[in-house]
Amino acid sequence: MHWAKNNLPDCKWIASFPVDSVFFPNNFVEIMVDKINNKTQIVCAKSNGRVHPVFALWSIELIYDLEKALVEDGLRKIDKWTKDYNLEIITFKKSSIDPFFNINTKEDLDLAKNYLRN
Repeated sequence: MHWAKNNLPDCKWIASFPVDSVFFPNNFVEIMVDKINNKTQIVCAKSNGRVHPVFALWSIELIYDLEKALVEDGLRKIDKWTKDYNLEIITFKKSSIDPFFNINTKEDLDLAKNYLRN
């Protein structure tokens, strides 16, 4: 957020994605942007009844609140922080694999490889 604020003065939103998830929709940002209204501060994804706050769009205006939560308050569970803001949630449907499936174990990697083969 700091980089965007300092280098892109017209930037209002940033997108975040975890590096261990590879099946999220190619048009993810477009879908998320369509959900923004004048009160929205965060837009995040949901699938299979689970909210995925790392798959999100974040208002740059939250920069100092988030920094305080992480640095001063030591917050490590993002769900505890996002609940206090105007959060829009978009539910994505599962196809043959959860679009927000993440690869954390060898078994997860094998499942992902199998999915890609089919």
